[in-house]
Amino acid sequence: MAGEVPLENGNLRNLMEVTLANNSLTGIIPNAIFNCSRIEVISLYMNQLSGHLPSSIGNWLPNLKVLYLWGNELEGIIPSSISNASMLTELELGANNFFGSIPNTLGNLRHLERLNFVNNYLTRDSSTLELSFLSSLANCKNLTTIVLADNPLNGTLPISMGNFSTSLEEFVMFNCNIKGTIPTGIANLSNLMALHLQDNELVGHI
Repeated sequence: MAGEVPLENGNLRNLMEVTLANNSLTGIIPNAIFNCSRIEVISLYMNQLSGHLPSSIGNWLPNLKVLYLWGNELEGIIPSSISNASMLTELELGANNFFGSIPNTLGNLRHLERLNFVNNYLTRDSSTLELSFLSSLANCKNLTTIVLADNPLNGTLPISMGNFSTSLEEFVMFNCNIKGTIPTGIANLSNLMALHLQDNELVGHI
């Protein structure tokens, strides 16, 4: 039977891990979870959770390393404050209903290893055709995986992709309405094992 996440505001100061994945939980995620300064893992994937992420989501999570929220019914924008959770290594928000642009501040997550926003409704910053958030990710020197497929990003890949971490192994952006050419700098990514750019609007030479 479906039920709500049973955490309310209260005495959760010592909480370090919340793992409630693959259940039938409904309702919004209590803000109390995002206000636990000692927490390192929040794993709530594959539920039926809804609502928005709080605008201050990263402000009180100095020790958070893993945030798994994929496979829910979350919506709204991805707050730029997520980048204040400076110890994040894995950020997975795929298979939800998030919309709006991807924050350029993600580059502040210097320890980030995995980024997965697959299958949402995310778009580019309207001020430029270039997918500028990708340029910011060049600051993430431990990044191994970028998965952004199935989002209507509708922009061009920046030349600065050649500055991505040489640790990058997987770059997945199929079905994103990507326009323009493939940056030659991709050849600098010596450890890249999977490059998925099918079902876009790319032109020019390989």
